[in-house]
Amino acid sequence: LYAQDREKDKAHISALRESLLKFILSEIPHARLNGRENLQEAAYNIINVSFKNTDNELLAMLLDREGFAVSTGSACSSGKVKVSRILRACGISDEWARGTLRISLGRMTNSEEIERFKDVLLQSVKKVRKVS
Repeated sequence: LYAQDREKDKAHISALRESLLKFILSEIPHARLNGRENLQEAAYNIINVSFKNTDNELLAMLLDREGFAVSTGSACSSGKVKVSRILRACGISDEWARGTLRISLGRMTNSEEIERFKDVLLQSVKKVRKVS
């Protein structure tokens, strides 16, 4: 039973992840995926994305105000303000690395939340870029 539920959850989360990632890369200018481009090889529940010349701390605060929790940087640098050495080692320049968010999806995440997150993320990126 657990294996069936796990595969069902994985398929559900993967579909939401792909929808969100497609939106980010097509609708938000100067956005990029960090990590594996082949989504089948990447963690199915995490998106690590960067927005060029965008302050990720301010972006995370705006998203938090709207009820969305995200992380800045890579998993290895959570809680640090400086640019992640992991992102630098991956060849990501500071102008991109400073705009990095890690977005995690879970089994309880639904499509309505993803649609709302898309709208809030787009508007938040625009706001941050105006002041950055």
